[in-house]
Amino acid sequence: MKTFSFIHFGEIDINNLEEYYDISIELNSQDIEIDLNFSESKINLDVASIINNFIANIHNYDLQNKITIEKEYNNEEASPVKDYIKYHVEELDKNVLSKFIDFDNKAVEPEKQLLKKLKLIRVGLYPDETDESENFAVFDYTIDSEITDELIVVNTNKNNVFDNVAWES
Repeated sequence: MKTFSFIHFGEIDINNLEEYYDISIELNSQDIEIDLNFSESKINLDVASIINNFIANIHNYDLQNKITIEKEYNNEEASPVKDYIKYHVEELDKNVLSKFIDFDNKAVEPEKQLLKKLKLIRVGLYPDETDESENFAVFDYTIDSEITDELIVVNTNKNNVFDNVAWES
């Protein structure tokens, strides 16, 4: 048995992995889920260290992702972020939206106010995908999981190099 102490997860036998581990942590005064997903039954110490480093930097990655999400929203071409925000402004009741949007604020349009309300709720790590071109991390964002199951998803590699943004449910 060879154990490794993962941040937030504690000791895990890296030579006898389960397929799935999850934990809830507090980040930016809110709970987020972190899950580890393994398709292999073992990993080496280098991969375990990459996972730990990634978990230790989730706060920084969240900040980077929010910049990426905003850039995607402002993209002149079709944007899943713009579509997501527009959909929610059009489809949600104004009373529900008033929780996120100050409709009296004429300086900032409602869509941009709602964009600023996107929050990280989950980070899924897929350590078996350590190739530079593979999605190592999946970051799920929502305006509020109690009113919508729609997500903005940011996919990155193990170095948190952006791959894509998608709208998923």
